[in-house]
Amino acid sequence: MFRMIFAIVVCWLSISLISVTAPKLYKMFQIKGWVPGGVPLQVTVTSKWHETAEESLDGRETYWVAWNDGDVKVRGKHRSNMFQDQWRATSIGDKQDIIYIPWEGDTYPKDGIFVSFGNFVFDFILLTLELLGIYYFVRVARQTIRRWKSRVYE
Repeated sequence: MFRMIFAIVVCWLSISLISVTAPKLYKMFQIKGWVPGGVPLQVTVTSKWHETAEESLDGRETYWVAWNDGDVKVRGKHRSNMFQDQWRATSIGDKQDIIYIPWEGDTYPKDGIFVSFGNFVFDFILLTLELLGIYYFVRVARQTIRRWKSRVYE
Protein backbone atom coordinates (compact mmCIF):
# COMPACT_ATOMS: atom_id res chain seq x y z
CA MET A 1 0.00 0.00 0.00
CA PHE A 2 2.88 2.37 0.82
CA ARG A 3 4.32 1.74 -2.63
CA MET A 4 1.06 2.76 -4.31
CA ILE A 5 0.76 5.93 -2.22
CA PHE A 6 4.37 6.78 -3.04
CA ALA A 7 3.67 6.17 -6.75
CA ILE A 8 0.64 8.49 -6.62
CA VAL A 9 2.72 11.25 -5.01
CA VAL A 10 5.50 10.78 -7.60
CA CYS A 11 2.95 10.89 -10.44
CA TRP A 12 1.26 14.01 -9.06
CA LEU A 13 4.63 15.73 -8.71
CA SER A 14 5.67 14.64 -12.21
CA ILE A 15 2.46 15.94 -13.80
CA SER A 16 2.81 19.22 -11.89
CA LEU A 17 6.37 19.68 -13.14
CA ILE A 18 5.50 18.67 -16.72
CA SER A 19 2.91 21.44 -16.75
CA VAL A 20 5.84 23.85 -16.42
CA THR A 21 8.58 22.05 -18.38
CA ALA A 22 6.54 21.21 -21.51
CA PRO A 23 5.34 24.78 -22.21
CA LYS A 24 8.85 26.09 -21.52
CA LEU A 25 10.36 23.66 -24.04
CA TYR A 26 7.64 24.56 -26.56
CA LYS A 27 8.47 28.24 -26.10
CA MET A 28 12.18 27.48 -26.53
CA PHE A 29 11.38 25.63 -29.80
CA GLN A 30 9.40 28.68 -30.98
CA ILE A 31 12.29 31.02 -30.18
CA LYS A 32 14.70 28.83 -32.13
CA GLY A 33 12.22 28.70 -35.03
CA TRP A 34 11.80 24.91 -34.88
CA VAL A 35 8.03 25.22 -34.47
CA PRO A 36 5.83 28.07 -35.70
CA GLY A 37 4.45 30.76 -33.42
CA GLY A 38 7.35 33.04 -32.58
CA VAL A 39 7.33 36.43 -34.29
CA PRO A 40 10.81 37.65 -35.27
CA LEU A 41 11.50 41.32 -34.63
CA GLN A 42 14.56 43.47 -34.99
CA VAL A 43 15.14 46.10 -32.32
CA THR A 44 17.81 48.70 -31.65
CA VAL A 45 19.76 48.47 -28.40
CA THR A 46 19.21 51.73 -26.52
CA SER A 47 20.99 50.99 -23.23
CA LYS A 48 23.18 48.46 -21.43
CA TRP A 49 23.69 47.64 -17.76
CA HIS A 50 26.02 45.37 -15.86
CA GLU A 51 24.14 44.45 -12.70
CA THR A 52 26.75 43.54 -10.10
CA ALA A 53 26.28 40.83 -7.49
CA GLU A 54 25.86 43.53 -4.84
CA GLU A 55 23.03 45.19 -6.79
CA SER A 56 21.30 41.92 -7.62
CA LEU A 57 18.60 40.38 -5.44
CA ASP A 58 19.93 36.88 -6.12
CA GLY A 59 23.61 37.75 -5.71
CA ARG A 60 24.58 37.04 -9.34
CA GLU A 61 26.12 39.28 -11.93
CA THR A 62 23.76 39.88 -14.85
CA TYR A 63 24.32 41.64 -18.17
CA TRP A 64 21.29 43.51 -19.49
CA VAL A 65 20.39 45.29 -22.73
CA ALA A 66 17.24 47.29 -23.41
CA TRP A 67 15.54 48.52 -26.54
CA ASN A 68 12.72 50.89 -27.49
CA ASP A 69 13.79 53.47 -24.91
CA GLY A 70 12.77 51.31 -21.96
CA ASP A 71 14.78 51.71 -18.74
CA VAL A 72 17.28 48.87 -18.61
CA LYS A 73 17.10 48.79 -14.81
CA VAL A 74 13.32 48.28 -14.72
CA ARG A 75 11.78 44.84 -15.26
CA GLY A 76 9.79 44.46 -18.44
CA LYS A 77 9.47 43.20 -21.98
CA HIS A 78 11.80 45.90 -23.24
CA ARG A 79 14.98 44.25 -21.93
CA SER A 80 16.78 40.93 -21.74
CA ASN A 81 19.85 39.48 -20.11
CA MET A 82 22.80 38.13 -22.08
CA PHE A 83 25.94 36.12 -21.67
CA GLN A 84 28.88 38.32 -20.69
CA ASP A 85 30.69 37.87 -24.03
CA GLN A 86 27.51 38.72 -25.99
CA TRP A 87 26.97 41.78 -23.81
CA ARG A 88 30.55 43.01 -24.33
CA ALA A 89 30.20 42.59 -28.11
CA THR A 90 26.93 44.56 -28.16
CA SER A 91 26.97 48.34 -28.48
CA ILE A 92 24.24 50.92 -28.09
CA GLY A 93 22.68 51.39 -31.52
CA ASP A 94 23.28 47.78 -32.59
CA LYS A 95 20.40 45.85 -34.11
CA GLN A 96 19.33 42.78 -32.17
CA ASP A 97 17.08 39.95 -33.33
CA ILE A 98 14.42 39.05 -30.79
CA ILE A 99 11.45 36.73 -30.89
CA TYR A 100 8.04 37.80 -29.63
CA ILE A 101 5.94 34.96 -28.19
CA PRO A 102 2.30 36.09 -28.68
CA TRP A 103 0.63 33.56 -26.34
CA GLU A 104 2.88 34.71 -23.53
CA GLY A 105 3.44 38.34 -24.48
CA ASP A 106 7.20 38.25 -23.84
CA THR A 107 10.27 38.79 -26.00
CA TYR A 108 13.47 36.75 -26.04
CA PRO A 109 16.78 37.13 -27.87
CA LYS A 110 17.05 34.54 -30.63
CA ASP A 111 20.36 33.22 -29.28
CA GLY A 112 20.05 34.22 -25.63
CA ILE A 113 20.49 32.49 -22.30
CA PHE A 114 16.92 31.17 -22.31
CA VAL A 115 17.64 29.01 -25.37
CA SER A 116 21.23 28.10 -24.55
CA PHE A 117 22.45 24.53 -25.02
CA GLY A 118 22.76 24.04 -21.26
CA ASN A 119 19.18 25.17 -20.71
CA PHE A 120 17.94 22.69 -23.35
CA VAL A 121 19.94 19.85 -21.77
CA PHE A 122 18.62 20.67 -18.29
CA ASP A 123 15.00 20.81 -19.47
CA PHE A 124 15.26 17.57 -21.46
CA ILE A 125 16.73 15.78 -18.44
CA LEU A 126 13.97 17.23 -16.27
CA LEU A 127 11.29 16.15 -18.77
CA THR A 128 12.77 12.64 -18.92
CA LEU A 129 12.66 12.35 -15.12
CA GLU A 130 9.07 13.60 -15.08
CA LEU A 131 8.03 11.05 -17.70
CA LEU A 132 9.82 8.31 -15.76
CA GLY A 133 7.81 9.33 -12.69
CA ILE A 134 4.57 8.85 -14.61
CA TYR A 135 5.83 5.54 -16.01
CA TYR A 136 6.66 4.41 -12.45
CA PHE A 137 3.11 5.19 -11.33
CA VAL A 138 1.57 3.28 -14.26
CA ARG A 139 3.80 0.29 -13.57
CA VAL A 140 3.01 0.21 -9.85
CA ALA A 141 -0.71 0.75 -10.51
CA ARG A 142 -0.83 -2.16 -13.00
CA GLN A 143 1.00 -4.45 -10.56
CA THR A 144 -1.33 -3.45 -7.73
CA ILE A 145 -4.44 -4.03 -9.84
CA ARG A 146 -3.15 -7.46 -10.90
CA ARG A 147 -2.53 -8.36 -7.25
CA TRP A 148 -6.02 -7.24 -6.27
CA LYS A 149 -7.59 -9.18 -9.15
CA SER A 150 -5.70 -12.32 -8.22
CA ARG A 151 -7.00 -12.06 -4.63
CA VAL A 152 -10.58 -11.52 -5.76
CA TYR A 153 -10.64 -14.43 -8.20
CA GLU A 154 -8.87 -16.96 -5.99
